[in-house]
Amino acid sequence: MHEVTAIKSMMVIIKQKAEENNLSKVTKVNVVLGKFSGVTKEDFTYWFKELSKDSPAYGAAISFTEPMTPDIYLESIEG
Repeated sequence: MHEVTAIKSMMVIIKQKAEENNLSKVTKVNVVLGKFSGVTKEDFTYWFKELSKDSPAYGAAISFTEPMTPDIYLESIEG
């Protein structure tokens, strides 16, 4: 369940970036999800949807980059 912690941290960053860029709605998030992170795209997507409720990122499309690393982090947002 370490994806939950990572997504919670991402939500803080997404909210900050949305405010900095005067975005009321984030339409897309670009996420690095390393193949050795132990997190599947399906699990990430599920928890992102659950944890993004009441945020500018709710309903945003998720684009994944999957390097051969254990990394999980927010690469960028689009609005």
